[in-house]
Amino acid sequence: MSDWRGLVILAFSLAVPVVLLLLRREDLLLAWICLAVGVNIFDARVGLNLPAARLVGLMVLPFAPLGGFGLHELVRTRPMRILLLGFVYLAILGVVYGFLFPWPDAGFLRPFTQTSPGRVMVYAVRLLADFGISLFVARQIMRGTTVERLIGLLLAGTGLAALGGLAEQVTQLQLYQILSGYPIQEVVGRVRGLNFEPRSLGLAMVHGAFLAFLWNSYHRSRRMLALAAVQAVVLLLAVSASALVAALAGWVVLVVFEPKVRGSLLRTGLLT
Repeated sequence: MSDWRGLVILAFSLAVPVVLLLLRREDLLLAWICLAVGVNIFDARVGLNLPAARLVGLMVLPFAPLGGFGLHELVRTRPMRILLLGFVYLAILGVVYGFLFPWPDAGFLRPFTQTSPGRVMVYAVRLLADFGISLFVARQIMRGTTVERLIGLLLAGTGLAALGGLAEQVTQLQLYQILSGYPIQEVVGRVRGLNFEPRSLGLAMVHGAFLAFLWNSYHRSRRMLALAAVQAVVLLLAVSASALVAALAGWVVLVVFEPKVRGSLLRTGLLT
């Protein structure tokens, strides 16, 4: 459990999107989401994990049936139909394994959120929040936000996460704990920066490095190439096995299926 700082972060993570929605500054709200995706410092932990980006998703979701998100048009697209089918599939699995055939507690005393029905409800809320974010981002794109703008905002978030990881490595201070009051049991030889745990930082670096390298592959940019290199270094400092596996799998897929990436790797000497 965190101390009073968790309540301050929760108030801040709720106030920012509410104010931006009231001011109709959806452009800034999109920037806020991208920033919150890169770092966890705005995620409140007051008994439950309340990610700042997902709080926005839950806030905007009730507006979807009103037609402002172009939901009817989006449903006609193939990606949205695939996404909805995935939700239906997960909902069926949740009902079967969460309520009809739940896992046994085996004598352990678990809080409700750690029981089978509780986990179903937690992940259902998370999926709804992610759906709200997807609709909001789609709305911004339909209103003229370019893919380059969206990638730039995401890279700003992952870039801040990278700076947090480097700052922790240099200062040897637990920045996340200082700012949020939430400790971590063991991070010996690993960094987490402004993220909850090294795995979260590592996965953010995977996404950031991919986006920066892809940008460089299509629009030659030394700045993006340098950003990809920095985030790759922080990925190694996080020492996250899951993030390293995700990075390896992603690079294999890109090299096999994306000719421009192969060309970029050949130019940089990373692929011979």
